[in-house]
Amino acid sequence: MKQLTGLIAATFTPMHEDGSVNLAPIPAIVDRLVNNEVGGLYVCGSTGEGPALTSAERRDVAEAYVKATAGRIPVVVQVGHASNWEARD
Repeated sequence: MKQLTGLIAATFTPMHEDGSVNLAPIPAIVDRLVNNEVGGLYVCGSTGEGPALTSAERRDVAEAYVKATAGRIPVVVQVGHASNWEARD
């Protein structure tokens, strides 16, 4: 596991006007953060609307951020949930 150093940016989850998750902007968001030398990303926390998303939406958002980083910086994904079964999933 890579050591976390520097600023760990709490990312947001882009949404369409109808409230559905919009994954398309995520690569550009990641590129901008990497270019600004953040040390890592924190995905699906309360800043990223994680608690308000379904488990499937959270997985999709996390996967999009991990894919977009392409290993350039670490990604920490908040997986807590009111349901232990959902958190384990």
